[in-house]
Amino acid sequence: MNFFELSRRYAGKSGFWVRSTVARLQPSLHRRLRFKARVIQFLGARALVQLAEKNGFSTNPGFLGVYDFQGGGKVYASHVAAWLQVAQAGDVMMCHPERYHPDDRDIDPQRNAEFDILAGDVFNRYLNRYGLCVQV
Repeated sequence: MNFFELSRRYAGKSGFWVRSTVARLQPSLHRRLRFKARVIQFLGARALVQLAEKNGFSTNPGFLGVYDFQGGGKVYASHVAAWLQVAQAGDVMMCHPERYHPDDRDIDPQRNAEFDILAGDVFNRYLNRYGLCVQV
């Protein structure tokens, strides 16, 4: 489905928006992770935002959650803290959690680490610390 068709069907209707990958400034993250976020942004985020707005869609103001899928739960928790520290209303935080299941031999351990952090007390403490809530 092309953008014209999406516009015809959904533009201006409540609850529909286009995800933008315009990166939120994240000074406390390692330089290579900030660079990766900028690369994703430069792959067309600004043009997509302009196209969306031109066609009646709103977009999220910032994009968070870019990292290298390494480090386990402790490292992921530190990334989440850094992202939430700079998060603003309407921002999107990308994540790829997956719950461990003994029959799933293909599970990526980092996705399981994401699940454990996002489903646990650590995430809720960060949300409370920065006065944020999750909206789905």
